Amino acid sequence: MKGTIWVSMLVGTAYAADWGDLRDPRAELAPMERALAEQFGPPVPKSARPAARPSVGTRRTFWAYDYAQERFYEVDATCRAAGDYCYVFVADDQWGSRVSQTDVDGLLRGFEDETPADHSKGVFQRTVEALGEPLDVDGDPKVYVLLLDIRDGFEEDGRYIGGYFSGVNEYPDWQARLNGYRSNEIEIFYVDVNPGDPSSKQTQAVLAHELQHMIHFGYDRDEEDWINEGCSVFSEWWNGFGPRAPDHFKDRPDDSLVEWDGDLADYEQAGMFVHYLYEHWGGIETVRALVQEPADGVEGVDQTLKKRGYPAGFRDVFRDWVLANYVDDPTVGDGRYAYEAYDLHGRYRFSDLRMYDRYPVPPQIGEVRFGGVDYLRFVDGREVYLNFRGEDELPFFVQVVQIPREGNITVSSLSLRDNFARTRLEDTLVLAVTVEAEVEGAAYQYSAEIATYVARQEGLPGGFYLYPNFPNPFNAYTAFRFELGKSASVDLTVYDLKGRRVRTLLRGELPAGGHMAVWDGRDERGDEVGSGLYLCRLQTADRTFQQVRAMVLVR
Repeated sequence: MKGTIWVSMLVGTAYAADWGDLRDPRAELAPMERALAEQFGPPVPKSARPAARPSVGTRRTFWAYDYAQERFYEVDATCRAAGDYCYVFVADDQWGSRVSQTDVDGLLRGFEDETPADHSKGVFQRTVEALGEPLDVDGDPKVYVLLLDIRDGFEEDGRYIGGYFSGVNEYPDWQARLNGYRSNEIEIFYVDVNPGDPSSKQTQAVLAHELQHMIHFGYDRDEEDWINEGCSVFSEWWNGFGPRAPDHFKDRPDDSLVEWDGDLADYEQAGMFVHYLYEHWGGIETVRALVQEPADGVEGVDQTLKKRGYPAGFRDVFRDWVLANYVDDPTVGDGRYAYEAYDLHGRYRFSDLRMYDRYPVPPQIGEVRFGGVDYLRFVDGREVYLNFRGEDELPFFVQVVQIPREGNITVSSLSLRDNFARTRLEDTLVLAVTVEAEVEGAAYQYSAEIATYVARQEGLPGGFYLYPNFPNPFNAYTAFRFELGKSASVDLTVYDLKGRRVRTLLRGELPAGGHMAVWDGRDERGDEVGSGLYLCRLQTADRTFQQVRAMVLVR
């Protein structure tokens, strides 16, 4: 059972921010935040109100981080605006040169008064009402915005940090100093003015992104990056600055959602996943619950859906999401394979890992990671059978998208028996291969056979046949395909040249038809065996059939 589709009225009115030249500072900031959280636990808000609140003209010295030199330094600044939700300070060395009062007023208007999504609410009010309140460690509900030239090495490589939030500022300075850091003991955003434009829509989008980080930190200080960043990308869209087009992710669908490298493809896919939750699993209430959920990563998604009353978890959502990315058609099924905010056709169509239009296709070996998907496309394949076999004891989930020349697209899943399945191909078919165990890589093998050839093989005397393995020679994996003319109890085993058993690949009762097995070059203990010549024997339990193939393993 799935949730209601939530329709957004923001599509078409959103400002499209440009993120190509921005650099992510989370790689430097997250370890600092985690170190303080592990040592001191959650930040403790002050019980007393601050002695004096800033006003226009107030001067103060702030701590900031030099990303080029990897050290903290001091910035002298002056308050140039005070609104209902924030104080805007400008570094004194930037005032009158890169920053004017017009820039300050423009930033304040976007943060407090209006966004492209709502002309009656600024970034702060709209985001806080949607996702939750930020921490208030200084007893002042207003946050600080410091405009400065962030020391990010922009002059050297042309990439810059548009702005950032650091949880280090939520801790007392004496605690930060024990770890070599410095804290301002306030809620503060740093906004770049070189080359950043403080009054631009781009800077407003950065503030929407970083405000989510500030809110998320108050509820879950050690959240996994892919969830935290996905919620921040969603916050951009929520305020009218997006969505981020999948320019990079569409060509890398096998990139794992749950492994964070900090590149543009990671941001795009994490944002799309959170957005899919929003559209199909409960709207803004679900995203707010995810932000405020103390459990992390996959478990956090599971707990969020459970608490929201859905009988589903991360893996259920992920299965539908990978097909929505490929199909994006609300007429397919019950509408779950589509987006309202994204148009994934034309230039944004997701890429196939492999595409085949000539048959038969000899056995091929692939590998998929948890959180990634392989799309295998077979076209013009009338009277063709597809065979799939996954690595033993791993929970593969393979979905089938049938795309007929005429009629509607249909979606189904392969029924895997001992990680083997066969399906018939007519017109165009796509296999979406995923693995549901948290592994770095899971091997699988697939092939395509012409139906008349299959029938002819099954008609051979006895109907039993072990094909040559592929590839051969091999390094990491090799696959064996065999036919059974009738159901039988069989044994498929690898031996060395001295006749010693190395690995039993299959043993037991199998139905008639085609079957596959994959050997990863390891013995029964899981240890890699050495280079050399090995033999694979297929034998029935009653020994009425036996066939042997030779192979070469090259390390």
